[in-house]
Amino acid sequence: MASYRRYADLVRRQEEALIAGDLDGFQTLANQALELQHGLRASAPAPGSLAGFGSPAGPAPDPHELAEILRATLGAGERIESRLRALRAEAGGSVRRAAEGHRRARGYVPARDPDASQRLDLTL
Repeated sequence: MASYRRYADLVRRQEEALIAGDLDGFQTLANQALELQHGLRASAPAPGSLAGFGSPAGPAPDPHELAEILRATLGAGERIESRLRALRAEAGGSVRRAAEGHRRARGYVPARDPDASQRLDLTL
């Protein structure tokens, strides 16, 4: 159960980093969450069973608590996906605007003329 709490905390911190614009922190947390996720997958019990969550030293976790942790994590993951889609769309728009500006600027540049370097006008 502690691993699920840790994963939920990593995803929550990942969302905070993304909102703050800390993309390096976001990536570091994403890598940590992915690594933990692989470990959780490998040790997950059979569907519908809480066997394997408990340990000889303690009982299986409360299924309601586990469900709440998973719901919160899923919600944060969905918000992260939505924000990433918005950032991608914004970046794509910026690239398209820059490309269009470049194309328009090229319209002001005369066609290539081999002697153009010889005819530099320095009139003030």
